[in-house]
Amino acid sequence: MNLKEPEAPASTESIVTSTSSDVTLSEPATPLLWHPISEVQCREFYNETYCRVGVQTRDGLTVRFAPRQFDHAFFQSPAKTVFCIPRAERVRWIGPLLADPRATLACGYIKKKKRYTVERRVAIWPERRYVVIIIIERREPHCAHFLTAFYIDGPKWEPTLDKLVASPHWTA
Repeated sequence: MNLKEPEAPASTESIVTSTSSDVTLSEPATPLLWHPISEVQCREFYNETYCRVGVQTRDGLTVRFAPRQFDHAFFQSPAKTVFCIPRAERVRWIGPLLADPRATLACGYIKKKKRYTVERRVAIWPERRYVVIIIIERREPHCAHFLTAFYIDGPKWEPTLDKLVASPHWTA
């Protein structure tokens, strides 16, 4: 796969395309990359936008966000000590990806158990190299918790993306 970082449209509204006299809605627009001034600003946006309200997925799951997951999603390195700018720039992509009916959905992989599970759902925008992972609640299967979100970058981004897309497809 030879994918480049796409130019994002200017709004989160659907793009309207016109063909002769017909007006049709095409794919939802990807929010622009956001350039937070600091970790504090990004954390405030995450808390206000996601933790207070939550997100509804395309198939009706209610995704809850915990403030403690911010560090997991927006810091990198083995000890999660370095604030990751490429992840922070895409903080506004989390909700739209979860709601996008064209997103690729895959089962999550549990490394310790070395197996895939339907309790973890991976939403992928392959063309944008962006991933959001949620955990489906066992007691309330219509609810989920946000685990993490990330931009696939680095020297091995292509095999990582290919592996995620080739994972078993998630079905309810």
